[in-house]
Amino acid sequence: MGAHHFDIAQWALEMDETGPVKIEPPAKENVGLKYTYANGIVMFHGGPSGCTFEGTEGTLYVDRSEIKASKDSILKDPFLSKDKRVYLATNHRRNWIECIRTKKPTICPAEVGHRSASVCHLGNIGYWTRRPLDWNPVTERFAKDDEANAWLSHADREPFILTGKI
Repeated sequence: MGAHHFDIAQWALEMDETGPVKIEPPAKENVGLKYTYANGIVMFHGGPSGCTFEGTEGTLYVDRSEIKASKDSILKDPFLSKDKRVYLATNHRRNWIECIRTKKPTICPAEVGHRSASVCHLGNIGYWTRRPLDWNPVTERFAKDDEANAWLSHADREPFILTGKI
């Protein structure tokens, strides 16, 4: 599971503008890390490619060219006009150019990409430190954990120095 699948999960969970607040690695394995969001929703890293959503009405599995459900009714129920939807965009590069021309937002804004990639980074840091971590998605820092926070950046490599000035 990487950024593209976490992107699907973040979108489905309506977490595009935030992230998990707790990261808990499994005892020994490099799969099964647990993410917990502020609203109590839990997401696990691992399993087959794609995303599996488990809810009170059944299970839904989504991957790039596949969608399955534990009950046929989950996929047969039509979308209602009040249901949330994204607009059709079949190519990210083409969508970007179109949005430059029309001034509408891209289907996947930079903030969404940042948050999806952050989930991957948080998972890596969780596996590397091998202990539960408390994450603040607003400040984008770990609470009271200098070692984990040290993984959030690295020293600049000469001659490439980030000055913060444009």
